[in-house]
Amino acid sequence: MKRQCALRFLVWQLMAVLVAGGVLAQQQSSANNGFAWLVAHGQDGNYGNDILTTAFAVMALKASGQLDHAEAGLAYIRSQEDMTKHCWPKDGCKTKDTAFA
Repeated sequence: MKRQCALRFLVWQLMAVLVAGGVLAQQQSSANNGFAWLVAHGQDGNYGNDILTTAFAVMALKASGQLDHAEAGLAYIRSQEDMTKHCWPKDGCKTKDTAFA
């Protein structure tokens, strides 16, 4: 009886580990798919001709280790600076865009 209970307990523990591992793998896969989508929707570091959106994309890409894509986003943001006023974007400075740039 003890042996049967111990065996059941071991089986349940093994199942719990396998399910937890599957959930973790699924979450990792989902995150990777999200980063792949993000990379695919940027053009030379530009995400929608928008400083704020590009800044968020850069932060996510940097956190995911996609440093080349994050650098491209930073280069786009730098290219949008109004060089006389030192604000963003160059065609009409906005407080929120300048704060995130």
